[in-house]
Amino acid sequence: MVAACTVLATSAATADVRPAPQEPTKTAVLDMGPGCRMSVTVPEAARESGSPEGGGSGSITIENPLNLKRKTYIEPFYLRFICYDADSEVVTNGWGKRLPSGEWVASVSSSDEPLFRGALRAHQVHSVNASGWAVAVDDVIGDERYRLRRLYYCVIHEPKAVCGHSEMGLLTQIRRHPKHDLTPYALKILRSIEFLDDAVQAAPAASR
Repeated sequence: MVAACTVLATSAATADVRPAPQEPTKTAVLDMGPGCRMSVTVPEAARESGSPEGGGSGSITIENPLNLKRKTYIEPFYLRFICYDADSEVVTNGWGKRLPSGEWVASVSSSDEPLFRGALRAHQVHSVNASGWAVAVDDVIGDERYRLRRLYYCVIHEPKAVCGHSEMGLLTQIRRHPKHDLTPYALKILRSIEFLDDAVQAAPAASR
């Protein structure tokens, strides 16, 4: 979302205190092209993919992240990533905006400010060698039964950044069962990201 922006200094300190569910983990490596090769800590059963094609993209798929013991189908949880230059508009002037202090806050266009007031929560993302923002955005229009909370995020390691968005759950479910909000779960994964050196290309085989 790129426009003339109004900063909404929403605090999300209380939203991060509940730890994400504990489960066996692994370190996955996603290679999304030059400058966007990264490792991330994910559940052991997660599936990951990365491709440098088309500018670079990747994803993580996690089955049943809430570990709910249901007989009915539960849709997997997805985290998606696209590789950008760190100075692109998506990174610097999207849902998150950086203050002179270095803190990231939620940001919307001036015309949308009244609509989104109270519907945004900004989170700082700091990892071992990267930093950035994540903004939880609640749907404010549409049938209330199907409104979602979505998380938009960018994790930056100059000169590149990986950005994306994911669904955190139905607002009706989150209000009834706050533990069903996947925001803390997603933030824990995002804060585990470590940017890696680009993979060394194998030398071409010598011709005979």
